[in-house]
Amino acid sequence: FILTGPRTFGLKETGAAPKQAAKPQATQAKSLTAAKSPGNTYSFTDSAEKVLEKFGNKRPMRYRAITDKALEMGWLNTCGKTPEASMYAQILTCKS
Repeated sequence: FILTGPRTFGLKETGAAPKQAAKPQATQAKSLTAAKSPGNTYSFTDSAEKVLEKFGNKRPMRYRAITDKALEMGWLNTCGKTPEASMYAQILTCKS
């Protein structure tokens, strides 16, 4: 993942231009992206990658749009009240 603008992310493989971002703080929660969930759902970062590959048209997308599309497609199953905030945090902490 590449931060391409405020709250906007793209995939490195598609040639998205990176933006300098502050390093994540060490106090952030552990990554929830270890493995696929049972069934057809995926972790936050896996579902974000699927959304960007399928719907991004090789262009960055805002994290809220990524989250909305992942939920719409059924690729992300979360009981949290702010899945877009979780998506944002997970993408920021992802080491690719």
